[in-house]
Amino acid sequence: MNFSVPVGNGHIVEYIGNFFTGAEQLKADGAIIFQRFRESEEQIYDYGPVRNEFVIGTNDPIKVALEIDRPFFYRGIRPYTYRVFADGKLLHEVTGF
Repeated sequence: MNFSVPVGNGHIVEYIGNFFTGAEQLKADGAIIFQRFRESEEQIYDYGPVRNEFVIGTNDPIKVALEIDRPFFYRGIRPYTYRVFADGKLLHEVTGF
């Protein structure tokens, strides 16, 4: 799953994920915020949504959150739901691999 979302005044949040290998990368304005090459054991057995929060911008900071909701059963063959929030408001939601 790959997507990018415009946030605030000219900021862009980009998510790049490989469903097969578990590698994922989260970028804000081209800078890497979060990177992981595979799911850790504790994430495999954690059935709640995964949430990454960070702040972008210096003059007018925006609190951004990426939430990944993984299904409880058959999570390896079912799509995930990805949500992007800015200052608590839902900006983007997509479901897929």
